[in-house]
Amino acid sequence: MGGFILGFDTDREDVFERLVEFIQNSAIPVAMVGLLQAMPGTQLFRRLLGEGRILNAGGGNNTDCELNFLPRMNATRLLEGYRHVLTRIYACDAYYERVKLFLSRCQPQFRQRWSYGSLRAFFSSMVHQGLLGKSRLSYWKFLLTAATRYRRSFGAAMTLAVMGHHFRMITDQLSKADLIEVVD
Repeated sequence: MGGFILGFDTDREDVFERLVEFIQNSAIPVAMVGLLQAMPGTQLFRRLLGEGRILNAGGGNNTDCELNFLPRMNATRLLEGYRHVLTRIYACDAYYERVKLFLSRCQPQFRQRWSYGSLRAFFSSMVHQGLLGKSRLSYWKFLLTAATRYRRSFGAAMTLAVMGHHFRMITDQLSKADLIEVVD
């Protein structure tokens, strides 16, 4: 897992592509990307307040496309870039490639017996991702690869497949939401 924040004053226009590249090459399956929030009581908040760049106290949710300060980068560009990063890293093919790279490098092993709950989760994953999902072919290719090449890590592979599905759903919702306009 890795956490990443976009919106620092030092972020350049190429930060979005560089972040996608880094996440893919580093094989970080669960990459939590958020927007910088200047929270009250922090040095960042005090500095931005002094510069007249604070818009509101902020709610602390750094994934809802709301900025509580005026960023140095064009705010619309920042929000579009943020969405672009999420869309790229949680696209099925990119995500499954990252998971396979992670499995090959780390070889995580779950010493878990099949229980009713794990069987139910496995079959639920096959239904929601393999039969009803938009990227059925990608899912089945990943499942086959996990079952043949990463047998010892199959439990981890399936857990990550479910997590990826969750992140794709959130990303889809975020990409359909209207961008909050920030006056630059």
